[in-house]
Amino acid sequence: MEDPEAALFEHTFVKEWQELLTLQTRILADAQVDGSGNNTVSDSEALAKEAYSDSEALAKEDTAGRGFRTIISYYTEQPQLLDPHLPALFETFSAYMVNEITKAVQEGEPVIANPYAYRCLYTLITVRGYKKTVNLLPNDPELLTPCLALLNRHLAASDSNGLWEVEYVLFLWLSLLVQAPFSLSSIDTDASHDTPLGDRLLALGLRQHSTGELMSLIDWVVVRLTRHETEPSLSLVACLDVVNAVLKIGQRDVLLPVSDRIPIGVLTPLLKSKNATIRKYTARLAQRLGLLYVKPRPVTWAYSRGARSLAANLSRLKDTKDKTQSKGTAQEGERGRETGDKGKNAVSVLPGLPPVTTGGLGALASLSESDIDDLIGFDVPEAFDQCVEALLVSLCDTDIVVRQTSAKGLGRVMARLPRVFAKEVLDAVLSIFSPAETPAAWHGACLSLAEMARRGLILPDALPDAMPPILEALTFSRREGHKETGAYVRDAGAYCVWAFSRAYSPQDMQPYVEALGAALVSVSCFDREVNCRRAANAAYQECVGRLGTLPHGIEVIQLADFLSLGLKREAFTRIAPGIAALGDQAYLVPLVSHLLDHSVVSWDSAIRRLAAKVGV
Repeated sequence: MEDPEAALFEHTFVKEWQELLTLQTRILADAQVDGSGNNTVSDSEALAKEAYSDSEALAKEDTAGRGFRTIISYYTEQPQLLDPHLPALFETFSAYMVNEITKAVQEGEPVIANPYAYRCLYTLITVRGYKKTVNLLPNDPELLTPCLALLNRHLAASDSNGLWEVEYVLFLWLSLLVQAPFSLSSIDTDASHDTPLGDRLLALGLRQHSTGELMSLIDWVVVRLTRHETEPSLSLVACLDVVNAVLKIGQRDVLLPVSDRIPIGVLTPLLKSKNATIRKYTARLAQRLGLLYVKPRPVTWAYSRGARSLAANLSRLKDTKDKTQSKGTAQEGERGRETGDKGKNAVSVLPGLPPVTTGGLGALASLSESDIDDLIGFDVPEAFDQCVEALLVSLCDTDIVVRQTSAKGLGRVMARLPRVFAKEVLDAVLSIFSPAETPAAWHGACLSLAEMARRGLILPDALPDAMPPILEALTFSRREGHKETGAYVRDAGAYCVWAFSRAYSPQDMQPYVEALGAALVSVSCFDREVNCRRAANAAYQECVGRLGTLPHGIEVIQLADFLSLGLKREAFTRIAPGIAALGDQAYLVPLVSHLLDHSVVSWDSAIRRLAAKVGV
């Protein structure tokens, strides 16, 4: 006997459960008559046939379906409350669907008898999520052929009539049925087709909409984007999401004529929206349009590290002191010659780094034959420049998700450009590293450099320009009243070092390894934020493993592990003195310099007290 208390508890969270069951019964009935004898639900089959000939017939939906969908929409914020009741609801809908597809295939009827049942099922799926509900649909392999036949007949008969919920449910159901662990030929029950079942499924998957339909969709979206001042935020997000999805999966030769209907000028006002999601999707739209304007091409000029050997990297740890001294003498002589050649245009930005020319980051180098070959036939519309400009503006956005989207998009677009134009984009990103820029702009520029490095888009000859701002980002801090901002910039700076150490060979990174290692060790020990200490330590471990030229790299990793760096007191009073005392005290001077320049004068009194207790 069923426990009444358990039954009461089971249905507590869905108070409208009995009403849902009643409405579901009414939806699946052909006709319902109330107690007074008046028809409350129109004949669903007649309405469906009318819908195929008139798209406005869907407005005549029965009150039962509208009520069912309204109740289900109440649980959008907490859809898990529906979980105990989903099997019962889906069992009834599934039995109706199985009966309908069997009847439709046997009688050759191309019309869905009750489209409103599919609309209610669609609401259930969208509220709870298709991943949670798809397994509740029938999975009998024998239903694959009837479901495919019904879907094909529906697509042929319902051309632009608004019954897209039926297509959604049937496609989702078909995605479950095709996973049957049997040969498709063994479950093909439709003898009227000469085409194999697999080929019919492939043809259905490759079905494309006409260019006219695509243009109508783009025009509909553009109208709403142009009136962004009065359009609701949710509507703008949906429109941008639709355009991004179309530009992502569509073929370039089909989308290129359609792209002219999207005004590039709409990007600028949308990037100023107060809604971060709108700004994020706008940056993604700029990326998609930029990729559409530039034809895919192999990046022949990109940097390639080549073969990588961990054993070879570890072997470089031997005799590090002698190698560093000998190379330091040779580098001093080379810098002297370089300074003599370049005269006033060569200055040393940070100790231990090669000089950087100050004649302007945007100056173009002399074109080589390979550069000329890349430029031949390369032609893009003027709108492409506006897309790149929109991405550069989004790098300085106040929201982190917008900056991440822009950094990835800029890297993807840059990978399709010739080397000369890619260098201009890199120079534009490097120009963001200015004292006048906000911490958010520095963070976006660091993310962009990391994405470029991961794709090999920063050539070794550009490393002297890229390394100084990265080193400065590792200790970035801005005072704002009684607090400071910039922790996320330091974290992004550590991510940059991590990306560069993975992307470049030890030979190319050799001039910068010593300065990077010293900065990473200082941040690992003395940074205020635990995520920055651990990020710097992870970047240092990557440098030791990939580059293999840091002094006492293994010993430092053993002292500064992930758990011990979680406590500031442990990092200040035990780890830092231990690292400073290693071997020839290679890290003593950088640690003391960081302590005096940043920790002792920190706005946080706790950091100042810990800095006073450091016994290096």
